[in-house]
Amino acid sequence: MQAMDRVQKERLSEGLCRDDLEATTSSERLQEDNYRNFGEATRNASRRTKLYRLRYLQQSIEIQQQTFTFNDLEKRHKFEPHWDKTKFQWRHMNKKEDRCCIYTNGSKLRGRVGCASVCILNKVEMFSDQKRLSDEASVYMAELKAIESAINLANSHHYSSVKIISDSRSVLQALCNPNNCTSPISFLKSLLRSSTTSCELIWTKAHVGTEGNKIADFYAKQATTREEVDLPTSLSTKYIKSAISKVIKSDWQQQWTTSLKGRAVHELCPLINIQRIHGNYFLNQVITGHGAIAYYQHKFFSSSPVCSCGKEIEDRDHLIYRCENWTAIRRKFFPKNFLNRTLVQLLTQKQARIGIELIMKIKLEKIIETLDT
Repeated sequence: MQAMDRVQKERLSEGLCRDDLEATTSSERLQEDNYRNFGEATRNASRRTKLYRLRYLQQSIEIQQQTFTFNDLEKRHKFEPHWDKTKFQWRHMNKKEDRCCIYTNGSKLRGRVGCASVCILNKVEMFSDQKRLSDEASVYMAELKAIESAINLANSHHYSSVKIISDSRSVLQALCNPNNCTSPISFLKSLLRSSTTSCELIWTKAHVGTEGNKIADFYAKQATTREEVDLPTSLSTKYIKSAISKVIKSDWQQQWTTSLKGRAVHELCPLINIQRIHGNYFLNQVITGHGAIAYYQHKFFSSSPVCSCGKEIEDRDHLIYRCENWTAIRRKFFPKNFLNRTLVQLLTQKQARIGIELIMKIKLEKIIETLDT
């Protein structure tokens, strides 16, 4: 019995004497918390394994009953020496733009993706082009393909110079970055270099009433209604990572919901979250229901599970909400309606959190004093 008391005292004193209160407790005391958070490591490992098989081993992978092959993946562009790197400048749109202007736009609507380009000359629509992309394509890819379409239109109509006006700053910045060598951007840069038409890149703010931009946006949305895909696109690594993550998170959530372990943490956090719980030695004992709580101590050291107030078994809820020993602390730190607040709400409130820490700290000190006598 004395040996058990010594072990109990050592374990409780270990955290009480620590200066770094922001550090998490040992894995033993945070079994449930670690069980909840282990899915993040599993998720990253599984995602990297699938991507490695797809990209480097060129093996097909299956995600949500959909098979992806190496040929579906967006290929990385070969290395470009610094003397071959091109930087395409762009500017903001003026209120009045003369010469021939080709407005471009990309849109994603109801799970479908479309892009369009329309040529405006002296406020007259000259010609336009619209295409539907693969449903897996992003709006960024649609905006990029719209600019590509505008260049091809200008070349086919033998214009000497045109202004290509896009509302996608991200694509224009990628073209301006000489170190961006991704396959779609590299192809667009080579198209601009080899174009027989001099193309000036211009950015305009979206949805501010620019007539040409409104027309291009209408055509891009209209392109999503087409039955057939006009422009199949390769899958980006980002899309495949996202698809893999969704499947893993779904499996992780199901495992967290049905597991018999970590139920104390599950009551507070029923939904999985990749963000780590930030607590300290005292708060973690409340979150997990472990540590100095009498009901938990009873499981390992055969001590009484009844609270020192003598009213009922000391579990987490009794300690925080009902125990008469901590009435003064509740009155000082807790909100008046704390009985109507969940434990999560109390833990996220600064003053209540201080009160909970104080309860656990004093309780630990009392237990250690009892073991000393």
